[in-house]
Amino acid sequence: MEPNTPTEPALAEETNPPVAHTGTAALRRAADTIAVGLSAVAALYVLFSIGAGLAFQERQFPGDDLHRVGLVAASAIDLRIGLTLVVAIALTAAGAHLDRTTSSPSVRVASVLTAATAVVVVILAALAVRAQYHQLDLRNTTATTAFNLSQATYVVGSIGPAIIALLAVVPVLGGDRRR
Repeated sequence: MEPNTPTEPALAEETNPPVAHTGTAALRRAADTIAVGLSAVAALYVLFSIGAGLAFQERQFPGDDLHRVGLVAASAIDLRIGLTLVVAIALTAAGAHLDRTTSSPSVRVASVLTAATAVVVVILAALAVRAQYHQLDLRNTTATTAFNLSQATYVVGSIGPAIIALLAVVPVLGGDRRR
């Protein structure tokens, strides 16, 4: 064999460049796109829930605006919204981990949108519980143990995932700043 003749594996590498980087970049774009989309859908859902609560007239639902928003939030804000936020930030983190060579603006968009929505979800869940207890006051009834447990279950199911998403945003945003 001559010293300058390429071996067969080396020749194969020259004619077929590795596609791992291209595939990784495509996965990153897909993860970022889905994360931004999920964050946007969750944010819009939360905003429309607030709007629906504010649209009720006082004659329809006695109480203040916070009470009416809380009544809508009690049926609209739940485990699904929190899990949507958790999936969005998980995809953002996974995408950032897959392709560390570039900084994607969608990482910041998804992270900030997820964090803001998670904070609003926590506030709305608190308003929902407030509204449920206010309904009892309007009817001059007391809360039963079953009612209190159902409210605790609601709080865990709605606020828990939102807090997890909020905590997961911190390292994603911190990692994004170092690039």
